[in-house]
Amino acid sequence: MKDKPDDQSHKGIGEVTKSVRKSFRNLRTVLHDKYFVRDVDNCPYYNRELDSFGIMLKGKSLEQFPKYDKEFENCFLVNNFDKELKAIGDSLIGKKCVHFVNRVKTTTPLQPENYKKLNITEIQLPKVSAVGDNTLRQSINHYKSLGLKTHYLPKHLLKFNNVFGPEYARKYPNTGILAIIYTLEILRPKTLWIVGLDFYQSDYLFRRPHQSTIEVQRAKMNRTNLVEITAAIFQQYPEVDIKMVSYFKGFPEVQNVTFMDNNI
Repeated sequence: MKDKPDDQSHKGIGEVTKSVRKSFRNLRTVLHDKYFVRDVDNCPYYNRELDSFGIMLKGKSLEQFPKYDKEFENCFLVNNFDKELKAIGDSLIGKKCVHFVNRVKTTTPLQPENYKKLNITEIQLPKVSAVGDNTLRQSINHYKSLGLKTHYLPKHLLKFNNVFGPEYARKYPNTGILAIIYTLEILRPKTLWIVGLDFYQSDYLFRRPHQSTIEVQRAKMNRTNLVEITAAIFQQYPEVDIKMVSYFKGFPEVQNVTFMDNNI
């Protein structure tokens, strides 16, 4: 049975009301983050200018990590790493790992035993606050229930967002590129090892059912121009020697970037 005109009017009003409420919440969040969030220039869990540092991502080239596990003692694990730990976890034992996460509670946290196995105590969040973001607040409550410390993003890192397009004015297209920018801008290690960044040219080492198809992810890489933007970001930090353990082919030539394993 088709909706009556009055029913359609009520639905229309309801949609407008929801849109207005959403716009108000977004405005409140923007104003809060701009005027009430204090920016920080330091990292609360790592020293600045480490000799070496690692970022652990989940592309197929992650399988090469055991060849390089002695190259750094401090690293970020990006998003859920439970399956990857079964393959390369022993190579992380004894390192100081911090979990760099997205907003989502259902798919991102590690199993509690893996936090204990790697002695992880710190969680790096992807936003400068949780105002207006119930999803992030739920995640924060989960991490705190495990006895983990959570840290908001330094506000000045948002200055990098505009290069990805208007839809990313207040967020990043993925957590991996955010972890890279955080490391280069805040930590500035002498040598940065990035492991498992294949830009979806190769698939994940372990693909999850909830993840978008590789075709959708490749399209997003192209839409956001992520390869070229990543190269441009690397060029802004010529003092950092960047080692890429990656299977990606065709990365722009950047003087301070060396690819270690793109010969498959």
